[in-house]
Amino acid sequence: MKKGIFHTTATILFVTSSLITISATALTPKLVKSSLVFEASQVVVPQKMRGAYSSNRLKGSSRKKFTQRNISKVRLRSKFPRKLGIANYDVLWKVKDLKKRSTRLHRGKVATLHLSPGKYQVTMKIGNYQEKKIIRIRKNRNTVQSFSMKVKAGLLKVASGTSKGAMGNAKIYVRDSRGKVVASSKGRSIKQLLKSGRYTIQVAFSNKSKGRNMVVHVRNGAVKEANLKLPASGKIRLRAFEKGKQPLMKPSSWVIYDGSGKAVYKTRKHTIRKNLFPGSYTAKLTVAGKTKTKRFKVSSGQNKTVSLYL
Repeated sequence: MKKGIFHTTATILFVTSSLITISATALTPKLVKSSLVFEASQVVVPQKMRGAYSSNRLKGSSRKKFTQRNISKVRLRSKFPRKLGIANYDVLWKVKDLKKRSTRLHRGKVATLHLSPGKYQVTMKIGNYQEKKIIRIRKNRNTVQSFSMKVKAGLLKVASGTSKGAMGNAKIYVRDSRGKVVASSKGRSIKQLLKSGRYTIQVAFSNKSKGRNMVVHVRNGAVKEANLKLPASGKIRLRAFEKGKQPLMKPSSWVIYDGSGKAVYKTRKHTIRKNLFPGSYTAKLTVAGKTKTKRFKVSSGQNKTVSLYL
C-alpha cells in the first residue's frame, strides 16, 4: 500500500513540473518581444521629437522676439480747428531718420508708423504751410508713443469779381510783410493757410496794369475773408493804314505803353486785339525805321477801335 501512495505522488510531481516547463517556454518569447518594444519606445521616439521640433521652435521664437524688440509703434496727430476746413488727404507727413538720412511719407490727419529707436525730424505739410519738429523714439514695443503737432495758422479766403471777358486775364497775389509772394492764383478766388501776420492782397490783370490792393491781418485758428472787385476790361482793336487808307501789309512792330510809360504789350502783327485795364495808353508803331504814336483811353466794358495813318 505504501508503494502505491509513493508512486501516485511521484506521478503528480512529474506532471506539475512538465506543465510549468511548457508554460515558461510559451511565455518567454512574448516577454522578450515586449521588452524590446518598450526599449525602442524609450530610446528612438524622443530623439526624433527633439531633433525635428523642439530645437527649431526655440530658435524661431527667439528670432521673432529679437526683431520685435527693436521696433516701436509711433502715432503722429495733427491738431487744428474744424472751421479751417482741412481735409484728411490735405495733411502730408514727412518723417526723416537723422541717422540713416532716409525719409518716409504718410497722408492723413493721424499717421501710425513702426520706427526703430532714434532721432527723427517730422514735417507736417498742408499745401504751402508746414511745421517741423524733432522727436526721439525710445525702445518700447509694448506702448504706443504719441506726438501731436498744432497748426499755427489761419485761413485766408479771397474772392475777386470782374467781367467774364476779363476773368481769363485776372490774377490774385498774396504778399507778406516783406513783399514776398506767398500765394497766387488765376481766376476768381484763392484759399490758403497762412501764418499769423499782415498780408497784402493784389488783384490785377496779367498785363501787369494797375489793379486793386487790400491789406488784411490773419490770426491763428481764424478764417479771414476778403473781396476785391476789378472793373471790367476794355476790348481794343488797333489798326494801321498807309496812304489811300489801304491796310498796312509791310513788316511792322507795335508797342503799347500804360500811363506810367511802362510797356504792357509788344507784337509784330499788323492788327492787334487786346483786353486792357481801364486807363490811358499810348500806341507806338514802327515801320521801315519810321515811328508813329497815338494816345487813347480805355473804359470799363468798352469795345474800341484805334487807327493809325502813315
